[in-house]
Amino acid sequence: MEADYCMEKLQSIRAILFDLDNTLIETRGADKKAVEKIRQYLYDHGVPEECARELVGEYLKCFRANPQDPIPGRTDLDSWRKLLWAYALGPDWDYLLDKVYPLWKKTRFENLLFSDQVRSMLKSLRKRYKLALITNGPSEAQWEKMQKLNARDYFDIILVSGDYPFEKPDPAIYQVVFETLGVSADECIMVGDTLGTDIQGGVNAGVAANIWVPLQDCEHPKPQPDYKLDNVCNLPKLLAGNLANNFSSSVKKPEYKRRDSVRCIASS
Repeated sequence: MEADYCMEKLQSIRAILFDLDNTLIETRGADKKAVEKIRQYLYDHGVPEECARELVGEYLKCFRANPQDPIPGRTDLDSWRKLLWAYALGPDWDYLLDKVYPLWKKTRFENLLFSDQVRSMLKSLRKRYKLALITNGPSEAQWEKMQKLNARDYFDIILVSGDYPFEKPDPAIYQVVFETLGVSADECIMVGDTLGTDIQGGVNAGVAANIWVPLQDCEHPKPQPDYKLDNVCNLPKLLAGNLANNFSSSVKKPEYKRRDSVRCIASS
């Protein structure tokens, strides 16, 4: 009975809210491929193997902590990331910087894209639903990805938390979507890979269902999603009732308070 009720809720939705990184694009995978390319390049140019591994590991740690300059307006993305590479390479190997940085950037963006299956899914879903993209992260770094992905071609609204005073799981960022698209929370579903931000945010905002697409599975996820998908491209099957994967969540979704003044960045 509960499974039937959950499916009933899916049939009445009008909007789908997606996370970006590691949900629609393989960000972690692209980062790993890019630094592996650099590790091999360093090794081929005289850097000892273990040292090369440590250097790229140090860069990846720094880059994930601060993908753009934390002080707004001080440096652009390229200058900041070159500084991170110079720091990681150190004085012994920084003469390789002019080759390392463009190779890293090229390799990363070659792998940071919507797959053909994801593009096809988004185009198909947008014929029936309003689509929103909500991503946490610094504004400049995330919008760089949007530009490379031509993301505005696939979504009715794109929100980057760096443009707002709140981020997932704060229900306020979901409220921007609801008001902009003219939908209520119970007419939306949230799709994401991270329990603590995507799924918890959907719970906090009171959406109809939360759909988890985990990078790493776990037996007892908290908060408990309503559904789990091994691949985000199985979402249309779930919405059509052809994929049974219900967690039968008993999580109570709290009410959210409306905010009178919000700033939104909607795609044209």
